[in-house]
Amino acid sequence: MTAQEALRAIFEVVVAKAEKDHAFAREMIEAISNIPMVEVERPAKAKAKKSKPAEMNPIQILRESGDVALRSELDRQDKASIVMIANIAGITLPTTLKGKKATKEALIQAVIEATKFRLAERAAA
Repeated sequence: MTAQEALRAIFEVVVAKAEKDHAFAREMIEAISNIPMVEVERPAKAKAKKSKPAEMNPIQILRESGDVALRSELDRQDKASIVMIANIAGITLPTTLKGKKATKEALIQAVIEATKFRLAERAAA
């Protein structure tokens, strides 16, 4: 028998008794209402593993692995990190993407497009 099954069996007995004995039901409600609230520790949420923005070079990733890999790497970042990556790489983002209203997807797309443009410029030079 699992712990959940044991608890279920116990509470079924208590509920059955409370249905038949109203005084018992009142005693149970009174006892429960007098129990002080306790805080339950919740397990910490696992945070998504993010690569460090300073160590990510979008130009190198695009050149070596393509735009799908670059999109995947950028998708692991939050919006602030994507902007930081662009700044470190010397990529100028459109002013419409610098506010809080910019979506993560729009930032990613802008970084990919600007990186492709930078690579095309280097290839033409």
